[in-house]
Amino acid sequence: MDFMVVATFKEGVQMNEIQALIPDEKLRANELQAIGTLGEIKISMPKRTTFIEAHAADELSAMESILSLPMSKLWNIEIFPTTPPAGVRSSSDHDIDAKVDGFGAMNLKSSIVKKA
Repeated sequence: MDFMVVATFKEGVQMNEIQALIPDEKLRANELQAIGTLGEIKISMPKRTTFIEAHAADELSAMESILSLPMSKLWNIEIFPTTPPAGVRSSSDHDIDAKVDGFGAMNLKSSIVKKA
């Protein structure tokens, strides 16, 4: 399933707090993107809002991925299941449902996964 996460910075969060987390945030986001649980990440600093495309088997799994991001402690988080408009194929090509011990449910790209 695909989700759109809207994360607004909590009242009182200062720019230095955000900047301090950027290196770890980039690292974790790259890890999640590599396994297919995160898609695009867009930030609107004037609105103090982050928009994150998430891919997971269910909303709980998507939220677990988002909460693993270091900046999540600075956010108020809303998550919305999304579907493409009628007749439009999903931009997500994460077409394999999987569960990894110690990590949880996720969707993988068949174009990336190698057969054992």
